Amino acid sequence: MTPPIPERHTAFFNLFDALAENGCALCRLAAKAAHDSLDSLLYENVNDPGTRQALSASHGFCVAHAELATHMSDALGVAMLYETLCREAANRVARELPMGATQPCPICCAAADVNERYLAEFCLRIGESDFHERFLASDGFCLPHFQRVITMVHDKATGGIVRAHEAKTLLALADQLHVFVKKHDYKRESDFAAEGASWLRALEKFVGKTK
Repeated sequence: MTPPIPERHTAFFNLFDALAENGCALCRLAAKAAHDSLDSLLYENVNDPGTRQALSASHGFCVAHAELATHMSDALGVAMLYETLCREAANRVARELPMGATQPCPICCAAADVNERYLAEFCLRIGESDFHERFLASDGFCLPHFQRVITMVHDKATGGIVRAHEAKTLLALADQLHVFVKKHDYKRESDFAAEGASWLRALEKFVGKTK
């Protein structure tokens, strides 16, 4: 007997929609999670003791999320958090104590938690026909997310489908890069079609995208 299809909730629909967008759907969802987490932290949790303790342990945000914070239109929230961090750092410097972070960036942790949820959702849904078709019409994953998906897919046939689609998207991207290189000597930037941004997509394909 065919097992019942699990009920669809927000995670399914978010992932389904993200697969229709350009690039890696999991990167897109992780970036949104990071943005929402940072937004919530700066607007609602600046004075939360747990938040401050986590940022103290991580020595503030990582490079990527510190840069994201500059676009959040909340200089006051950042200033309040980093005043404390600066005082703590000054104290450690004066006492000749080590400065290394003991915990990862809390925004990274929040994005990673969401990422795991969507990875699990993908593995749960890839056998459903409409989701399967949406995936095969997508740009596939960045290579870091592809590696994570492959480690989580236990069905050999499903793993073969994911691998085949990833190889197909990589070859299509390679073809666009080839066209870009060939045209570059005699075409203006405005004359390029889809291959014009292929070099950016190649960078994202290999390392993912954080925003």
